[in-house]
Amino acid sequence: MEIFSGGELDRRVMEKLGYLNYSYTPWVSENHDISERAVYYKFEKRISSYKGEVTSTQQRSPLPDGKGWLIEELMNLHGVPLGDYFNVS
Repeated sequence: MEIFSGGELDRRVMEKLGYLNYSYTPWVSENHDISERAVYYKFEKRISSYKGEVTSTQQRSPLPDGKGWLIEELMNLHGVPLGDYFNVS
């Protein structure tokens, strides 16, 4: 699955979606089936009026049938106000 391999296709797809300064670390094996990597990008103005930033951790493991990957992601948003931190009048 080339889109999550960390190659050129990965970067081009994310930039087409409006993510700026997209970067990632290589996949690191946590055990024989699970790998993990860190991802960073900023939102383009058309995606978010706050120009937020994202740091995330992605974990991949093979599907039970062996024909693909399960990608789980823990995402942290920076610079984007959330309901707990502001009031709308």
